[in-house]
Amino acid sequence: MRRFRTQLNKHAFSKAKDILEVIKYVVEILAIVIAGVWAYSKYVKIEKPLEVRSASTGYLNWTLLPTKNICLANLGVTIKNIGTSPFEIKKVVVESWLINDAILKSVDKHFLPFNDPKKKLLVRKEFLNLGSTSLIGTYGVDEENSTDFSFTVKNKPNAVVYLLASVTGPYINIKEGRWGFVCDTGRN
Repeated sequence: MRRFRTQLNKHAFSKAKDILEVIKYVVEILAIVIAGVWAYSKYVKIEKPLEVRSASTGYLNWTLLPTKNICLANLGVTIKNIGTSPFEIKKVVVESWLINDAILKSVDKHFLPFNDPKKKLLVRKEFLNLGSTSLIGTYGVDEENSTDFSFTVKNKPNAVVYLLASVTGPYINIKEGRWGFVCDTGRN
């Protein structure tokens, strides 16, 4: 009888061991799946390690020239690669529009000169070659380039000029724009 009980206990113990082993494997598989989902969401969805990312800044300065009724508009643009992959800039277009006093007084309207064919385009200059501006080229991780674009503008009281630099490449489309009162160094 004793022998029968021992064999019965061994059989029950063996069954419990098998069940616990199956549970252990299921928990391990679930842990691996959960870790994989977490890693995917953390590194691919949130941090986007291969995403092309850029930052741009700009400024507009005015300089009065000795020539009567003419001043110099200086648009500065800086582009920086803040992503983890390099990117390339192939084209830079700088445009400027004159905004008259009537548009400034109607504050209820948005002014988008590049969408309005009636607005007078003062300047449109395209840069396509590598040597034409320092903004064109390949940007490595954390690389930054700056340049200035200068234009002469006839002085018109109470008029505003809007300058826009459009910087494009295969995965980049940056618009850096600034506006300022014409030849008024005190307001800018």
